[in-house]
Amino acid sequence: MKAHYCLFCGTPYSEETLSSYEEHHKLDCHKCSRTWYNNPKPVVLAYIVNDEGKILLGKRGIEPLKGSWGMPGGFIEYGEEPYESILREIREELSVEGEVAEVLDSFHEFYDNLGDPTQRSSTTGVVFRCHLPKAPLRAADDVADLAWHTPSEVKQLVKFEGQKRFLSKRSSGDKFI
Repeated sequence: MKAHYCLFCGTPYSEETLSSYEEHHKLDCHKCSRTWYNNPKPVVLAYIVNDEGKILLGKRGIEPLKGSWGMPGGFIEYGEEPYESILREIREELSVEGEVAEVLDSFHEFYDNLGDPTQRSSTTGVVFRCHLPKAPLRAADDVADLAWHTPSEVKQLVKFEGQKRFLSKRSSGDKFI
């Protein structure tokens, strides 16, 4: 996302600053001397595998990529610890209380907001192995449906490239490990 005015003092950015944005992904204000960095937004994702080696995925009920499937999760809120964030996301999206077992991985990904390339965000995802109680799951919040999937199914369903890369590393044959 590129701003045309300094987010600190409101001064319009110079043409030189705006033209250098694509290369440096930062904007320097000539008036207040402050710099705005387009840093990645932190997200958390739940890696939940059942006894059959299938992963739990949620079908997106909102844009971007409405109708595609992905791991439960979302953006970390201001002041929130990552493990608190994934537990909140599980509560919101799956309607159960989850448990964090461990951090598995992290990765970078671009997140296209509503398919508009001018609104493209950079995200850093932190993946947690999570466990759920033996209770019924109910899709809620921005998730339209929930289902367990094999690695071969995931390749067709998941559209977020970072999640696809992560999940390809976590499969063995037709099971997730």
